[in-house]
Amino acid sequence: MRQELEMHYRSMDVKHLLVDEVEHELLIRQEEFSGGDTLDAKRRKLRGVLKAQKESNNFDVLLVSEKYCEGEYEQVVTKLDHIRMMLENKKVKKDELPPYKTRLIHLLFRLVRLKESGFDTLGSVREAKKLYIQHFTEWSSDPGVVKDVTAGTLLNISKAHDKLNKQTGKESDSWSDVPTGGRNRTSTPKAKNKKKKQERSIASKKGKKEDPNPTPQLVDMVMRQVQEYLDRRLSKLRLSDHEDWVTDSEYDQLKKKKKSKKLKTLKKVVPLRSRTVMPKKTKPKFVSREDKPGRKRSSILFTSGDDTEDFEADSDTSSSSEETDFYRNSKPLKRRPRPVADWKLKYDGKDDGKLLNKFLAEVEFMAEAEHLSKKDLFSEAIHLFSGEVRNWYMEGKRNKEFRSWKELITELKLEYQPPDMDYYYEQQATLRRQRKSEKFSDYYYAIKEIFGYMSKPPPPGRKFDIVYRNLRSDYRNALVVVKEIKNLSTLKFWGRKLDAANWYLYRGKENETGQKSAHVNEVSERPSQKASFPPSNKGWKPKDTVGKLNWNQNQGSSSQPNQKFGKPQTKNPSQSAPSPAPEQSNSSRGDLEKRVAEYRVPDGSTCFNCR
Repeated sequence: MRQELEMHYRSMDVKHLLVDEVEHELLIRQEEFSGGDTLDAKRRKLRGVLKAQKESNNFDVLLVSEKYCEGEYEQVVTKLDHIRMMLENKKVKKDELPPYKTRLIHLLFRLVRLKESGFDTLGSVREAKKLYIQHFTEWSSDPGVVKDVTAGTLLNISKAHDKLNKQTGKESDSWSDVPTGGRNRTSTPKAKNKKKKQERSIASKKGKKEDPNPTPQLVDMVMRQVQEYLDRRLSKLRLSDHEDWVTDSEYDQLKKKKKSKKLKTLKKVVPLRSRTVMPKKTKPKFVSREDKPGRKRSSILFTSGDDTEDFEADSDTSSSSEETDFYRNSKPLKRRPRPVADWKLKYDGKDDGKLLNKFLAEVEFMAEAEHLSKKDLFSEAIHLFSGEVRNWYMEGKRNKEFRSWKELITELKLEYQPPDMDYYYEQQATLRRQRKSEKFSDYYYAIKEIFGYMSKPPPPGRKFDIVYRNLRSDYRNALVVVKEIKNLSTLKFWGRKLDAANWYLYRGKENETGQKSAHVNEVSERPSQKASFPPSNKGWKPKDTVGKLNWNQNQGSSSQPNQKFGKPQTKNPSQSAPSPAPEQSNSSRGDLEKRVAEYRVPDGSTCFNCR
């Protein structure tokens, strides 16, 4: 991969680079240029420098100094984010892919030089390589990208082959049999004389030595190697099940396999414990294949007695490989996309357009997950709306106000979003502060979500100011020491580190230990938390009777005008004074004292676990 990227970088198309990128390439190669030069002049200079480096085989360039590394990194990361957004959202047409490929390779090598200078790129080199592999190589997970890259490789090889043939004067064999049209021109006297001269020249050349130029032999050797490589790569695309891609010998082998499968007896899957009674000649035999590494356990097959020997012989060698190849080459079943009516996403417009951007983002994510095109999404868009928005959509489609998904989104935002929506969300993000018990990651993604609602998000510098100023004081004081925090990616990196250092602040309540139990001396020193109530006696009167009696007594006492509140009342000597309430057995103090009184020191022979 490294050699392939270096080859593309050294032979890159200069016209795909922007102005600042061309100037950067000239600076690192120590090529002088003035600010008044046009873009074409700068590109011509860079093209000449690249050609001179290729001829001299010297590709040394200058590295970025330490004081400019940070600004260089921010500029490259911003460009990479833009390219990633354009490629992942499939906003780039096929004819616009080569410029993005050239710029991506250019930015990748800028990151590599930053890393060689000792600057920490925080994994940006790895991300750029993944982006290149996903969108511009045959190792991509997208089958459309693999198909386009393979077709482009074949086209480039054919062009190179034709170019070499023209240089060596050798014509392609495919054009030798093509008729010249009209009448047979070799029958004319001029054509006959010309043909005779060519035959004489060929006969005279046979006596001479062969041309020492080995270009045709090299071309044939390279073409054979390329063909073998393409065969290996195309075999993984499961194209061999189509007869057009199969050679004659392979086609004959497939026919023989089909006939042999038809002649064999039918194999049925039988459960392990089933017992069937059959005549002796055709008595069933249960044959189980041995488990092999890398294969699933095969089921037990039901075969006739005549074919058991052949089956046992084939099960270890040919039949297992044939069946695995058959299942491996079979086409995978593609899941049908769910209809839009089953997505459970509806927009009614009652939020005054505040959540419209979020709704549209969710719809596009769902369409991408279900592999639904924008055309199909627009045709089923009526299932996405309800209420007044549904009526508006029906009226607009009837009047042909929008004819595509892009036009529908534009009209929807103009109709239901206020013009100051971005200002409202920016104020909301400015007022959003990190809470006391909130992680940095939760706070960061909450503000990023607010930025996602905006139709035109603020620039990266403004985003960084909002996120950094609204941090909690302890986080901000800890980050003051780090001087390299000047963008969101670096702030996110150090914020996660602080979350990991302060993990104990964000533990759940279920992980916290309960209230510690007190010792005996601590319980005796402090009063019991539970209120002491008088012991219950069965002979007492009901509550309502007691309440009435006390109320009458209070009335009688209050009816005496000469009695003051502070003067003690005289009691009947026949009534006994209430005895103090005994200690409750269920209180913590009483329970601990009881346990201490009943505790006995175990013998020395008793083990610690049995005490």
